[in-house]
Amino acid sequence: ANPLMPHIEATITLRDKYQITPDQVAGIDAYIKERSFLTLCNPPEKKRRPLTTWHGRISIYHTIAEALVKGKMDKYAYSEEAIRDPVINGLADMVQPYPDPEATDYLRSQGRVVIHLKDGRSVEHKIDDFRGTRRNPLRVEDYINKFRANVGDLFPESVVERAIEGFLNLETQKDI
Repeated sequence: ANPLMPHIEATITLRDKYQITPDQVAGIDAYIKERSFLTLCNPPEKKRRPLTTWHGRISIYHTIAEALVKGKMDKYAYSEEAIRDPVINGLADMVQPYPDPEATDYLRSQGRVVIHLKDGRSVEHKIDDFRGTRRNPLRVEDYINKFRANVGDLFPESVVERAIEGFLNLETQKDI
């Protein structure tokens, strides 16, 4: 599992709850497991400006910034345009990772994000167990929404809905 998923969800939750736009942000604190620093944070100068879309996927700086700007991280995330976007790059410069003293359980998928706003407020959101983990399982609607997001631009809506109906009633299908 992507160790950044809880931070993506926390960032988008704050963005949506407080209607945060990039120009309102003064700083972003990201609390992560200490063992993830080497992969996700270091060296900061390279992680803040990913060289490729794949490098962006292992950068806490870029990932949080893109999530805040776009409000979603779907199959189009980490594009060439995104890793070169001056607004995303400006926000990436504001992300400061810290070791999370509460993130000691190896099995937990957790993260905390604090966004400091220029008006003096600080808002935070913590994910104890990311959606899709044993402690916080996905609902059927979550799987359906993800399926639609991934194939909706590839197939006609009628095909997508027929496939969903087939998946939901798999035990009654005569021919797979």
